[in-house]
Amino acid sequence: MSGSPILKEEDEEYKMLIDLVEEYRKQEKGSTTQKSGNATLNVIHEHLIGKGIKLPKNPKVKIREVKTKMNLLYLLKAEVDRNQSDYSVHDLDAVLKISNTAVGSSRENTPTQPVSNTFEKFRQQNKNLRFCVVVLVEHPNYKNKFKDERMLVFLDPTIPKRVYDDVDLIKDLVKNKFLKKSGEWEKLINCLKG
Repeated sequence: MSGSPILKEEDEEYKMLIDLVEEYRKQEKGSTTQKSGNATLNVIHEHLIGKGIKLPKNPKVKIREVKTKMNLLYLLKAEVDRNQSDYSVHDLDAVLKISNTAVGSSRENTPTQPVSNTFEKFRQQNKNLRFCVVVLVEHPNYKNKFKDERMLVFLDPTIPKRVYDDVDLIKDLVKNKFLKKSGEWEKLINCLKG
């Protein structure tokens, strides 16, 4: 972690955090966890589309063969229309679990098992799918965190839990060089394009 680059205002990851605050404030319904999860999904969705990743235009679509309430994004095959509201698993190239933090709920010992179970449901329907967990922020001292197939946007021990609710806090953290990039955002883009 000591070798991780410091987050700067010109970095896309910084813009993602600012966008997260704006998107979080737009969320009208749900618990704090639900609102931050939905905001994270929307922000990651928009930034991936901005990088030329082929996702459905609407981040909240249904997959006919697999029912889930998880925050997932779907990378579409080249020939598939982006304007649909539901898809078959055979229209997909990859499934991405999107998470604001890497922490399991109080009902789970780890968030890994429920996500693995969901990925397995997709895998049973389409053996060619790729899978990834995209975590916006991970604190190294979290006890219950994702272990497999994960890409982090940020990795920093000083980031407050409520970072999604305060633009000034984010600006101060960046100004004081408290936030570090994981270096995995670009890896994710390259993986999804490859």
